[in-house]
Amino acid sequence: MFYLAYDICAPTGRSPNAAGTVIACLVALILNLVFEHTAAANSVIAQPTPRPWGKFVPIKISRQTIQRGQAACRYLRERHRMHHLAAVAVIGHLIQESKVQATGIRGDRGTAFGVAQWRGIRFKALKRFAAKSGRTWRDLHAQLDFIAHELRTSERHAGRALQSAATLEAATVAFMRYERPQGYTNANPRGGNAWAKRLANAAYLAQHGHCLTAKRDVAWVQLVGHH
Repeated sequence: MFYLAYDICAPTGRSPNAAGTVIACLVALILNLVFEHTAAANSVIAQPTPRPWGKFVPIKISRQTIQRGQAACRYLRERHRMHHLAAVAVIGHLIQESKVQATGIRGDRGTAFGVAQWRGIRFKALKRFAAKSGRTWRDLHAQLDFIAHELRTSERHAGRALQSAATLEAATVAFMRYERPQGYTNANPRGGNAWAKRLANAAYLAQHGHCLTAKRDVAWVQLVGHH
């Protein structure tokens, strides 16, 4: 300890000229060590609580979009028995596609419609599907029902992957196979447009407890670290 105090008190090579100087340096050293330990402890406490889905890109979601997403997510869970991860993954995608708006958003130069931005023959299929139940394609519930219908039929490959997903990322990848945005390939679904944002949207919904429909869901969120 004396030599350490000497290094601090006499960095230029001058020896301490009094016992009081050494004592003062030792006290300063101890205080410095205590300060560094406290600062390190505080920095750990200040870190965000780790989540099972890791860190994601910063996102901004309006209150209105969250409310629409929450309502749509619960509808998918209650009406179509989607499990929690599957439902939040779907809504994470729909936030990116349309802000969960049944009408008003027309992507791909005005050729894509609805919450999932259907085009071409799939949009025509949506119209026929809605008409069979006396609804218009603009009806949000008709669109959500159509998503569930496609996941059981023409998009069953994506549907099976979605329902069997054990992690949030796997569920989001599975629905990437349903949306197939620009840049998507079967070999690299994460290469699709705005992959990171889609995953971040889903993580936000899961982390903040949106889309919960039963006590067991609350217990699940508490288990994985929701506060």
